[in-house]
Amino acid sequence: MSYHLTKEVTIKPTQGQQIIRNCSKCGGKSTYINTENFRVNANGNAIDIWLIYQCEKCKTTYNLSIHERIRPKSLPLEEYEKYLSNNQELAWHVSYDGAVLKRNHVEIDMEKECYSMEVIESSEANIVEKNNDSDTNIIGIDNDTDTNRIEQKYQQIIQIQNPYHIRFRMDRILADLLGRSRTEIKRWFDDGKIVSQPDCKVNKACMQGNIKVHIL
Repeated sequence: MSYHLTKEVTIKPTQGQQIIRNCSKCGGKSTYINTENFRVNANGNAIDIWLIYQCEKCKTTYNLSIHERIRPKSLPLEEYEKYLSNNQELAWHVSYDGAVLKRNHVEIDMEKECYSMEVIESSEANIVEKNNDSDTNIIGIDNDTDTNRIEQKYQQIIQIQNPYHIRFRMDRILADLLGRSRTEIKRWFDDGKIVSQPDCKVNKACMQGNIKVHIL
């Protein structure tokens, strides 16, 4: 029997996603904060919905387009009412929506980490049997998957849940969790001592919703 030290990590926002854009009053790029307020405009039978951002220096506002020229009935009633009531949770979800950000051609402020990590640790036992006819170890009943073969080799598993699809850097997350430097984490990736499923670049932005990290 082998044991894996398992960490279950949930990444949660501490505020809405901040963005970077040119500010006409400041005369250059500036950080814009999520005001958590929506603007809903009706035009005949159609509506437009924006999320309002504000320059942190001069308070100039910018409207991030969410829906354009849609019929109110095309949205679930509960969602529509959340826009009207400036629901904070929805404002945060929208600000991390990759499709919305891409459509508006906005730049993410990666230097300001607007998230926290909730960590649960446990020890997980896996039954490992030796196949007398081969050198293959069998974990449980499904020894043909890549995941099980990986889990035979690696001793620590970190399960990362990212329900808001927040952009983060894997080297920063793992450095905090393991108490190591980002340089060490990168070297471990390069040496195969750390692997992730799906594969995430260690020093680039990642926004996967569910990631399993195996550590030797």
